[in-house]
Amino acid sequence: MRLTLANGTRTEGLEVTLRSVQLDTHRATNVKAVIVDQAPGAGVVGLLGNSFLKNFKLELEPSTGRLNLRDQ
Repeated sequence: MRLTLANGTRTEGLEVTLRSVQLDTHRATNVKAVIVDQAPGAGVVGLLGNSFLKNFKLELEPSTGRLNLRDQ
């Protein structure tokens, strides 16, 4: 599939469904993802999108910029 990344770069990727994705103690199953050859930015090795985040209640701490995930 053809993609435009957040920084405006155009690339191609392969859409897959991951059996599970785990971040710390938070786990989601059957998560749609896209695999691309190039990193979306310097020092970035991956991005979490709504296909993962929609499984949790999100709480942002404005003073620290920290995003907390809570099971729904």
